[in-house]
Amino acid sequence: MNSKFEIIVNYDDLEMYQNNKNIICQLYIKVGQFIFPDEGWSDFIIVILSWWIEELYNLKQSKSNKKCELLFMDGPESIECEKIDDNTLNLDFIIRDEKVYSCECEIDDVLESIIKTSNMVLNEVKKRNWKTRDIDNLEETLNKVM
Repeated sequence: MNSKFEIIVNYDDLEMYQNNKNIICQLYIKVGQFIFPDEGWSDFIIVILSWWIEELYNLKQSKSNKKCELLFMDGPESIECEKIDDNTLNLDFIIRDEKVYSCECEIDDVLESIIKTSNMVLNEVKKRNWKTRDIDNLEETLNKVM
């Protein structure tokens, strides 16, 4: 049975460092009852969402490439994705090279969750009138996959 993949974001925690324009926020992945990396995780949300969309979209489109990795910037955590068939991914959740959880999810559900979260984050940063190269990058990445 395939699991539901969700990205949980604490939008109240969204913060932009003025010196370098990096945007961080608390976020984590929830698959069933499993939470990754943890509920208090903070990371460079705009950058990692751009990476994740690009990686998964390329994996979905590829006939030969069967694997990709969803990286976090703020630690050794990652999600290794392997395409089982045209619709299904095996996800291995990795901390310091050790698999801590594994599940299967629909490729479209994972990609849609990342796209939905990206759009919500972009709405939040626009409300705050934030403009950065990373925000532009995320918008461009979204436009490529839509």
